[in-house]
Amino acid sequence: MLDAPARLDRNAARAVLADADSSALACLIAVTCFVGDDILDEDGQPYTADELQEMLHPDNVILADGNLDKICGLLFTASGDEALVLPAIFQRVVAAVIEGDPFAFEDDNDTPTIPEVFWTLYQLELLLEEPLLDDLSAKVQRYIAKLAEEEAEDIAALQSQLDSVGDDLSGLEGYADKCLKFHKLHLATQLKALGCKAEWIADLDQDLAAALS
Repeated sequence: MLDAPARLDRNAARAVLADADSSALACLIAVTCFVGDDILDEDGQPYTADELQEMLHPDNVILADGNLDKICGLLFTASGDEALVLPAIFQRVVAAVIEGDPFAFEDDNDTPTIPEVFWTLYQLELLLEEPLLDDLSAKVQRYIAKLAEEEAEDIAALQSQLDSVGDDLSGLEGYADKCLKFHKLHLATQLKALGCKAEWIADLDQDLAAALS
């Protein structure tokens, strides 16, 4: 996904980085327009948000709050396996990628949703060009399973409350897939504006490639 920054649209890259609603992957690709292969240091480790900001300063790139943390969340996971092993670190990566703040879910009453977890994993898989589910540790898998269980209980409780007034949540069936589809279309719009080509990702996700065509 990061093979051709020189062929991308710099003006579109500026727009993506200035938009707080931009996806983490689109932000990362946009940054490569300005820093190229310097996205990781000489030891293959990710630069911090402050370091990336300094690198972008000569080009006067304006970034929306949180977009650098989104990028760093992806790069941190791409440069090592700590986030795939430890639930606390995995949660911070999801928070960074989704909210632009690695500590957004530190409150015990606030956790990522299942769609947010899988949207994070999806972007990482596109970046790394390989599936990650089998690489998650048993602890991280149990963490995700617990989130799914709690989410299912919340939906069931809401359904029980609505039953008494004749409403139903049938539209929520497969809601995680629907959320991912929405995010993919948004990502496709951003990638197309940047100048990404369908053939670059056809082997990774044919649906996303089709949206770029």
